[in-house]
Amino acid sequence: MQEALLLLETRAGPVLRELLADPELSDTVRWVVLETIGRMGLADMADEVAASATHPDPELRAATFRALRRLATVPEGAERRLLAAVDDEVDFVRVQAAHAAAFAPAELALSALEPHLADPSWWVRRAVAGSLARLGEAGVATVKRAAQTHPDQAAREMAVQILLEADELTPAAARLATGVA
Repeated sequence: MQEALLLLETRAGPVLRELLADPELSDTVRWVVLETIGRMGLADMADEVAASATHPDPELRAATFRALRRLATVPEGAERRLLAAVDDEVDFVRVQAAHAAAFAPAELALSALEPHLADPSWWVRRAVAGSLARLGEAGVATVKRAAQTHPDQAAREMAVQILLEADELTPAAARLATGVA
């Protein structure tokens, strides 16, 4: 089904909108529609995508946040739902919400993300650090603090890697920070 929707190319938007508007839409088809919107980069449908942010099915919540990340936008009014999902009980939902949080307003995202640098899931911590690094100077400073002072060595090393990837550290500085000569 997703391939058929992708083949519609510029004509896919109205079809996807109509599908999402159907109150009887199955969860399986909703997942396909969310993934297709994200893959196609249909940013004008971000509001419709965000409507699934609190769906009871964690796969659909994760698909929602993955689509918002691909769209590189969080619709106004959906920011708090997105940032609340960084606290979701399901780790793969937290990962996707953390990735999408890079596109929320920094003043909201920073305080919601920072505590999750200590998340039990390494993948969540990495997604959080990556998003923080994209949120400007304050986010980069938060990741730098984690690289220097986080009590978990793996978290410190992950923060150094994120800073390296974000061109906030040189390779030589990254080697020094991780204790590799």
